[in-house]
Amino acid sequence: MLTALSISWLVGIVCSAQAQEAGDIVTFIVPDSSIPTEFPSTKVVFTGWSTAMRDVRPTCGFTDDAYPVQPVVIIAPEAGWRAFHVDAIVMSQTTPVKPGTRLSQFQFIGNCVVGTDPYRKYSGVVD
Repeated sequence: MLTALSISWLVGIVCSAQAQEAGDIVTFIVPDSSIPTEFPSTKVVFTGWSTAMRDVRPTCGFTDDAYPVQPVVIIAPEAGWRAFHVDAIVMSQTTPVKPGTRLSQFQFIGNCVVGTDPYRKYSGVVD
């Protein structure tokens, strides 16, 4: 019994995520051209826990040591796209976003480069 409780406690620490509330703003970057900015109905859904922490300073306006890389599904119905997966780097916080969190009302912030890869920076509002 004690071992099961210890493991549950440890898993809670390792997999902790910041709960988002409706109206919260999340800033993130995705590979260039992953989200069509001209379609206002585009949604992003965080589908899983952080797969890594990535240090991408000093590009894209990052200031802390490392940020969570999380799988997301991007849905842009007006563009005729099917849902597809891409890894996003969350830069508004250093803890992962809770899986299942949905974002809309995107604001394109700008382009940036991580290593040699082009990225686009966005903010979105939690539904």
